[in-house]
Amino acid sequence: MTWKDSGAMQKRKNGNLWRAEKRITKAIQEALQKLKEEGWNVPEGKEILLQRPRREEWGDFSTQIAFNLAGLNQKPPQVCAENLVKKLPPLEDFVEKVEVVGGFINFTLGLPYLFSFLTKILKERENFPILDLGKGKKVLIEFVSANPTGPLHIGHGRGAAIGSALSNLLEKGGYKVEREYYVNNVGRQIELLGESLALRLREIEGEKVTFSPDHYQGEYLKEMAETHYHQLKEKKEDIDYLSRFASQLILEDILETLKNFGVEFDRITYEDSLYKESRVEKAIEELKKKKGIYEKDGALWLASTQFGDEKDRVIVRKDRRPTYLASDIAYHKEKFSRGYDLLVNIWGADHHGYIPRLRAGLKFLGLPEEKLKIILVQMVSLIKEGKKLSLSTRKGEFVSLEDLMEEVGKDVCRFFFLTRRPDTQLEFNIDLAKKEAPENPVYYIQYSHARIASIFRKWEKRRPLEGLSLQLLKEPEEIRLLRLLALYPWLLEGAINSLEPHRLTAYLQELATAFHRYYDRVKILGGEEKVELARWGLVEGVRCVSASGLKILGIQPRERM
Repeated sequence: MTWKDSGAMQKRKNGNLWRAEKRITKAIQEALQKLKEEGWNVPEGKEILLQRPRREEWGDFSTQIAFNLAGLNQKPPQVCAENLVKKLPPLEDFVEKVEVVGGFINFTLGLPYLFSFLTKILKERENFPILDLGKGKKVLIEFVSANPTGPLHIGHGRGAAIGSALSNLLEKGGYKVEREYYVNNVGRQIELLGESLALRLREIEGEKVTFSPDHYQGEYLKEMAETHYHQLKEKKEDIDYLSRFASQLILEDILETLKNFGVEFDRITYEDSLYKESRVEKAIEELKKKKGIYEKDGALWLASTQFGDEKDRVIVRKDRRPTYLASDIAYHKEKFSRGYDLLVNIWGADHHGYIPRLRAGLKFLGLPEEKLKIILVQMVSLIKEGKKLSLSTRKGEFVSLEDLMEEVGKDVCRFFFLTRRPDTQLEFNIDLAKKEAPENPVYYIQYSHARIASIFRKWEKRRPLEGLSLQLLKEPEEIRLLRLLALYPWLLEGAINSLEPHRLTAYLQELATAFHRYYDRVKILGGEEKVELARWGLVEGVRCVSASGLKILGIQPRERM
C-alpha cells in the first residue's frame, strides 16, 4: 500500500495508512492551498521536501517551506510557519506534536502510529517495505567496464560496489534492472597490452628488454608469460594475437573477481562487436546527415561546441580510423534502441570532461540524452599503517581488489566503498577495516544482527507475531528504535529517487548504535511475558530492517560473530 492508494486514504483510523511522511506532505499542500485562497503567494510546482530535524527532541520530520513563503510574501519565516500550521488538516491520528522552531515546522510521530508501523514490518519481514516507485520501468546500469589490460584495482571496486548496490536499490523500488559490462577491446591500450606481453616472452628467453612508460609492467603479465610460454613462444611477433589472448584472459579474471565480490552481469558487450555489426560506421554516416560532423585537416570532427563542449572533437582520424568517441556514440545509440526508460553509466571521475562530447553526439542523433544519467566516482586512497598506497596499472604499483578482499573480506570492502557519496574522494583505512571494534561500522552492524540472532536462540517462548501488546514498549531506548524504524521507507525512497545507495550505510550504523544501546540498558528477555513478547517483536523489527538494508548493499547479515 502506498499513499497513492486512494482507497487507503479512507482508512486512517485503523492504522493501515503507514507512510507518515506522505500524509504530512499532503497536509502541507492542503494548507498552502488554503493560504493561497486567502491571498498569500505560495510556491507553485515546487516539491515539498521533508528532512530530519538536527535534534531528536525537535521531532521526526521537518520542512522549511515557510522560508519559501517568507520570500514570496515579505514576512518573517516564523510568521509564515505559524500561519501555515493553523491551516493544516487534523493529523492527531498519527502525529503527536507539530511545532515551529525558527521558521522550521517540525512533526513528531505519535506512539500509536509507531506501533502500527512496527506491526507492518512484522507482517512483511525482510520484504519490508514493498515499494512500487518504478512500476516495472526498465533501467540499464553499465558499471565497472574496466579495460581488460590488468587486474581490478580498488577504484574499480568502488564503482562495482556502487553499481551493484544501486541495481539492488532500484529493484527494491520496483524497477526492472539489467546490469551491463562494456569491454573496451579495441584501440591503442589493447595493442600496448600485446606489446607488453611480447616483451615478457622475450625476457623469459634471456633477452634484455626495455619497457616504455606506456607499457603494462605488472607482475600479472610476467606470470601470464611464464604460464603460457610454450603456447605463445611462436607468437612473439603477432601483437594482434597476443593482444586478444591477454585481454581475454584478463577479462575472465576480472569477471571472476567481481563474482567473488558479489557482482554479476546480465550482459557483456564488446566494443569490437560494434565494428563487426557496422554500428560505428552507421553512426558516423548518420551524424554526417545530421550536420554533426565536418572535415578539417584531413580528419572528421564532431561539432560538439554546438551543444556546450569546450571544443570540437576528432571522431575519425586522418588515417580513417574512428576514435573511441565514435564507438562510444554508436554504443549508446545501440543501448537506446533497446527501449530502456533510464540508462545509468557509472564512470571514474577522470571521465568528467568526456561527458559533453558524448551528449553532443547523442543530441545530433536526436536521442533522448536526458534519459542518460552519468554518475562519476572519485578516487580511492588506500591507507595502511598510516601510509597512502599508490595506484598505477601500467607500472604495476597498485593494490588489486582481489588482494583487498583477501585481507579484509568482501562485505567490509563493499560497505567501506559505500560510506561516501560517489563524487567525493574516499580514504579506505585498511587497519580500521580489520578491527573487530565499534569504530568499524561493518563489524558494529553485523554484531547487532548477530546479537539479535543470539537472543532468538536463547528464547524458548517463541509465539506467533500476532496480537502483541506493543504499547508496553515504553523505555526511551525502545521509542528511539521505533522512530528509527519509521524512517526506513522514507530514507529508502529518497535513496532510490536520487540514485544514492550510500544513504543506507549511515542509517544502518545509526540503527545498530541504537540497538546496542537498547541491548546494554534494557533487559530484553526474562521479564513479564507480555513485555517480553513486545520486546521480541521490536527486536525482530530491527532485524528485518537491518537485513533489508544489508541485502541492498550486497552484504550478508551475520548470525554469529
